[in-house]
Order: sequence, then structure tokens, then C-alpha cells
Amino acid sequence: MKTLAKVEIDGYKIITNIFDAGGLIDQEATKEIVKKEIVKTDCYKNIEKIKKEMQVYANQATEARKNLKFAKTDQEKRKFQDEYTLRHGQIKELEKDLYPLSKELKEVRRDLVNEHAVYFQTVSGDEVVDDTKAETVRQLMIEATSEGKVITENLEKISNNKGKVYYKKNGSEWVKLEIKKLGEDPQSGAILVADLSESQLKEIAEYEEKERIKKLTSAHKTSEKESVIESLKSQAAIMKNKLEIEGDNKALKKAQDWLSAETDKVNIKYS
Repeated sequence: MKTLAKVEIDGYKIITNIFDAGGLIDQEATKEIVKKEIVKTDCYKNIEKIKKEMQVYANQATEARKNLKFAKTDQEKRKFQDEYTLRHGQIKELEKDLYPLSKELKEVRRDLVNEHAVYFQTVSGDEVVDDTKAETVRQLMIEATSEGKVITENLEKISNNKGKVYYKKNGSEWVKLEIKKLGEDPQSGAILVADLSESQLKEIAEYEEKERIKKLTSAHKTSEKESVIESLKSQAAIMKNKLEIEGDNKALKKAQDWLSAETDKVNIKYS
């Protein structure tokens, strides 16, 4: 027997794992059922039959030993001694028949435990199933994983795109799409982030930056633009100093030209 571990996600009960159910057997409940079933078996009946015969011989041997104590003649003593020896010998012979049956009964009991085992149901709703169904589920889980899907408790495959991020281009716009539920598939034309090309990633970054700036208030936009230009001035100063150290007599002009070009880009960006 096996246990199917389940978890509820987005309204689906998903099978997440399969493990041995042996530890979940309700020993006491199973014992009560086995106790009723084992008495119906031929092995148990044969053992009980032999035990009854042995008990008869044991009673007779006990009686013979008791009578032996009170025997008055040698003839009576021999009679009771022979009776005791006979019954004792019969018990020993029956014990030989009882031994293999006792071993067989252990196997019968084990089979009955497996057949009639009562299993605890876990709080999480895990399900105990036979080995055949467990193997069917295992194969379906392997198939589903290779297809990017998961298996429900009804053994249905559903898409497992939850948490994946896609981008879809509509005209000049890039729309970010995040799958938030099991069973949802990406829109037609949507591209998984991992599958985007370098040029597409650059285009998306530029588009998202443009959209971010659009949402700024006029004051925030002006403040951010001035901060960027100040940063460019610092870079231009570093450039000038480096060129001068290198002996470039046009260091100032080159730094000013670079600053002017980059400032134009910033003005356009924040316009």
C-alpha cells in the first residue's frame, strides 16, 4: 500500500508525492479484523483440531500420573505408567504436526494484515491506495512533469505555469504577464522571460523606463532629471581630468561635447 500526498492549490487538490503507507496502519483496528478473519482459515481450524486432541491426551496423561501415585500393586503401576507414556508420546507426535502449521499460520496472518489493513487518514487529506494505483499515478506524474504540468487527485493533468513571467508585444507596447494560478496558460504570442532575446530584453527595459517616467509627477520628473544631469557633470569632470593626465590638449572640449550629447538624451527622455 502507498500514500498519495496531496496539497490544495488554487482550488485544485494536487498529488505532490508518493510514499510507503506502512507507517500509517492502525494496528489495533487491523488486529480486530484479522482476529475475526483468521478463525475462518483452514490452517487455523487444523491447529485448533490438533490442540483439542493434545488437550485430551494431556488430560489422560495427567489422570494416569495421578492414579500412579495411588496404585497399590505393581500391575496397577505398570498399567498407569504405560498409559502415561502412551499419551505423552501421542502429544509429542501431534507437536510434530503442529510445528509446520504454526509457521503457516504466521504467513496467513501476515497476508490477512495486508488484505484487511486499516489505515489512518492524515489531517491533510492524503490518500492510501494499493500499489497498482500508486504505480499508475507515479507514471502520470512523470509524464506531467515533462509536460510542465501537475496531477490532480482525479488524475487530470493541468498546466503548472504559476509564477512564470511572460512578455507580449502589442504594437509598440510590451505587456508583462505573470501567471498567478494553476491551470492558466500564457496568452498566444507571449514569450517566457527566459526565452527573450538580448534585443528584446533591451527594448523591454527601455519601454518600461519610459513608462516609469510617464507616471512621475512634474516635480519628481524635474528633480530626477536634474539629479541625472548632475551625475553626468561629475562623469564629465572625471573624463576631463583623465584626458589631461594622458596629455590630451582637447580634454575640456571632449568632456564638454560628451556632456552636451548626454544631456540632450536626458532632456528628450524626460520631456
